[in-house]
Amino acid sequence: MSLSRLLILGISLFFISGFSYGDNFQKQSSANPTNKIKKQKNEPIHHVIIDNPVTTFVQKSESEESGDNYKWTVGDKINFSLVLITFGLAVFTALLFRETKRLVDSSTDTSKRQLRAYISAHPPESGHFVPQIENPRAHRIALIQLRNTGQTPASELFGDARACVLPLKLEDFKYPYNQDTNEGSVVFIGAGQPCTIPIQMDEWFTDDEWESIVESTDKRIYVYGTFFYKDVFWKPAQAMNKTNFCFRVDFYRTGPDTVNVAWTSTKDHNDAT
Repeated sequence: MSLSRLLILGISLFFISGFSYGDNFQKQSSANPTNKIKKQKNEPIHHVIIDNPVTTFVQKSESEESGDNYKWTVGDKINFSLVLITFGLAVFTALLFRETKRLVDSSTDTSKRQLRAYISAHPPESGHFVPQIENPRAHRIALIQLRNTGQTPASELFGDARACVLPLKLEDFKYPYNQDTNEGSVVFIGAGQPCTIPIQMDEWFTDDEWESIVESTDKRIYVYGTFFYKDVFWKPAQAMNKTNFCFRVDFYRTGPDTVNVAWTSTKDHNDAT
C-alpha cells in the first residue's frame, strides 16, 4: 500500500471513530431520564401518579440539567481512546509520509548529480595553434578539447568559442557571445568521451606578427567560450546545461626554434551548471 493511501486510511479511521463516539454519547444521553425532563427555574413541583404509586420528580439544578454530571461508561472510554489512538496514527503517518518523500527527493537529486552529463573544457594534448597549410592567408586554428566526465551522454551541444589577442591583464572583460552560432551544427558526446573543437582565431597574422605575439610581454592569446547541452534528465521547462571556459595562453621560448606553450585557466568565466 502506498504512503498516500495509508495516510488517507488513517484520517478516515479518525473521523469514523469520532462519529461513532458522538453517536454513542447521544444515545447514552437520550437514555438518561434527567435529560428528557427540563424544568424551568422556580417551577412548582408536580406529582405524577403511575399505577397508583406516587413518584415525585424533584427539580434538578441547572448543572444537572445541562448534563455536566454525566458519567462515562466503559464504552465511552474505549471510543475516546480509539479516537486518540487514531489521531496519533494519522499524525504519525503524515510525518512518516513527509520524511519519506524528502528522502526520496534527496535520493533522486543525488542520482541525477551522479549520472548526469558534465562537459568540461581542456587544452589540447598537441597542436595548440595549427596553421592552415592549404590556405596560408587563412586564420590560424586554436584547438580546445571538450570532455564529458559524466555517466550519461551529452546531446545537442552547441556554443560559441573565440581565440583572440588581448591585454595580459583583463579588466571588466565581457566575454562576448555570438548568438548566430545557435543555428549551427550540434555535437553529441558520449559518457567519458572527449571531443576536439577547432576555433578559428579572430585575426590573421603573418609569421612576423605571430612571432611578436610569442615574444610579447603585455599581450596574450585568450581562448574562451560558452557551450550549451542537454542530458537524459533535461526537461523542456528547464534551461540547458551550460559550461563557460577561458584560458590564457603563455609562450616560453626555450631555444632558438623551441617554444613551450602553457594554458592557464583564468579566475573569471570558468564555471558550469
